[in-house]
Amino acid sequence: RYLGECMQAKENYATLFDQYIDAVVINKAQQYSRWTIPSLTAKSTLGANAQTLEGDYQSEGATLVNSLASKFTTLLFPTTHAFMGFDLNKEILEQLGADPKELDESLATTVLKASQRIFQGKSYHQLNMALKHLIVTGNVCVKRDEERASITAYGIERYVTKRDGDGRVIDAIIKEQVYYNALPDDIKNILGRDKTTYTRSTQPLDMYTRIKRLDIKSYQDIPMFETSVQIDGVDLGSEFEGLYTEHRLPYIFATWNLVSGENYGRSHIEDYAGGLAKISALSESLALYGVESLHVTNQVGSASAGGASLQHLNLEQ
Repeated sequence: RYLGECMQAKENYATLFDQYIDAVVINKAQQYSRWTIPSLTAKSTLGANAQTLEGDYQSEGATLVNSLASKFTTLLFPTTHAFMGFDLNKEILEQLGADPKELDESLATTVLKASQRIFQGKSYHQLNMALKHLIVTGNVCVKRDEERASITAYGIERYVTKRDGDGRVIDAIIKEQVYYNALPDDIKNILGRDKTTYTRSTQPLDMYTRIKRLDIKSYQDIPMFETSVQIDGVDLGSEFEGLYTEHRLPYIFATWNLVSGENYGRSHIEDYAGGLAKISALSESLALYGVESLHVTNQVGSASAGGASLQHLNLEQ
């Protein structure tokens, strides 16, 4: 009954998204990405030209971030062996009642298959992108899609979060864009309105996915989360809602360095912002100096025929 009450009243997710945005965090992320990888804070808009990104006069920042992210990805998700495992206590082993040798072989096979799934599709690349987001902006949302066996990384420009004093997420909203014609028929019917208006429009629709922690817990005293979706301000209803325990939630809102009481994490780049700012300023000055040093000015000697003509012209004027 309480769960039903929690799922009834829905606020406008677009309004909440704007309320949760932290302008200071966004501005810092854009500055740090300009020194390193500008595309990390690019605003993705369907049906529009690619956003013009303001880069820097140096590439050392991008080289360092790419190298560090690659090393972290290889360390956390190695390609040569499994990066995860099972730790079964005595109680579970007694309940299973299986032969220990056969059980170990079965678990080893399961672990290997589970580890290999991370390399399907674009998942490994998305994990590498997630680490770049963490290093540069300090924040990233990782979505796990079990049906497609894929992972998607969302940058700080595409989602907002609200945390409690302990740093745990209590509310989050992800913003995406979809085309009306690409939506299933059941969603088109829910949207209502005049279908002709949607069909004729070439502009994408805003889709918001909200992940909210409920004031109830599972029988194992694990926090519960509710997910719901709104498209173009229309709530899609209970058919598109989900209920997950915390460890089964397909969304992970990771941070690099989270300070207690803050909704967003701080990046690794922030610790070296002074050095990068100096390198950026020096690189800009050297670039401008190099351009000026290549400037050629044609001059004519006063003793030459052209010089005498110029002097005569100046005297007449």
